[in-house]
Amino acid sequence: MALILGDLMQVSTTNLTKSYGEIQALKNVSVSISGNATGLLGPNGAGKSTFLKLLLGLIPPTTGNASVLGYSSRTQALSIRQNIGYMPESECFIPNMTGITFLTYFGRLSGLSARDAIQRAHEALYYVNIIDERYRKISTYSTGMKQKLKLAQALTHDPALIFLDEPTTGLDPFGRNEMLDLLKKLVNDLDKHIIFSSHILHDIETICEDVVILNEGEMIKQGTLNELMYVHNPDIVVRIRGDHNSYVNTLKSAKLNFIVRQNDISIKNTPGAMESILQAAVSTGVQLRHLEFGSSSLEDLFVDIIQSNQKNNERIPKS
Repeated sequence: MALILGDLMQVSTTNLTKSYGEIQALKNVSVSISGNATGLLGPNGAGKSTFLKLLLGLIPPTTGNASVLGYSSRTQALSIRQNIGYMPESECFIPNMTGITFLTYFGRLSGLSARDAIQRAHEALYYVNIIDERYRKISTYSTGMKQKLKLAQALTHDPALIFLDEPTTGLDPFGRNEMLDLLKKLVNDLDKHIIFSSHILHDIETICEDVVILNEGEMIKQGTLNELMYVHNPDIVVRIRGDHNSYVNTLKSAKLNFIVRQNDISIKNTPGAMESILQAAVSTGVQLRHLEFGSSSLEDLFVDIIQSNQKNNERIPKS
């Protein structure tokens, strides 16, 4: 029977660190994850894959602790891997197997009976739209089919929580959109919870509600996308028709931070700002002729955070 997560904490880490000699791949990461779709975002080499492998118990931490679904990655790694799905970045195929044989084999490894394993294998392949090709050898599959097969493998034992490590790697635009549509359906229609590792900002923005940003092995920001964008969105731009001075004075009374420009007003996008902007228009009787958010995006947010983190690290004296 599939595990129902509810309010169960999916991932919790305390000062999680992984070192290879003098190189720290992960540095004192303390994070809690419990959302429906969480993006693990960072440039290549940020420590995302290392983080997932530590959670799965595939590699031991140097210091610190991690738990997944309440299980310790140090002492209960098998229980973790029995209860989650994992789509690795690298290929994990067995030569000369067909798609259906491969998935059935993984179903048996996860503890399913022979009958249940083959049934679930067919269902997972149908979900990712590998139909007639399921009987072909995997060596004949395209890159897109191999990525979908890796996703199907992660779904075979019907886990409630799935780790996805760079699931759109190597895909052309059509294949990438197809993969993103599958992931949306997992979250929105099938009630699966995912942790989605990627360096592609658009993919994270498309799928995820929450985000954890890693850079150079450090966790440098966590929150919902809405919260983070509130902090980093520069402005809301409005143009009005009517009593301009009265409207500006009402914005001042609402303690909004804004700049009056030649043709519009640029207002700092803070929680509650939009409601105050609309209320000011109603109370002063002006027409809102134009209203839009500033041009800030997840890309702007990401670049700003990464650059800030790098500047802070440069200020730390080298020992």
